[in-house]
Amino acid sequence: MTPLDLALLPERLSRLPELAHDLSWTWNAGREVFRRLD
Repeated sequence: MTPLDLALLPERLSRLPELAHDLSWTWNAGREVFRRLD
């Protein structure tokens, strides 16, 4: 994400890029999180 993209995120989603980065090395467990949210 670019800084402009981050600026467009609502406040409650502002840490989403951090979460995505943290999940990049644990993708299978991360998929389960998003599956449950869906």
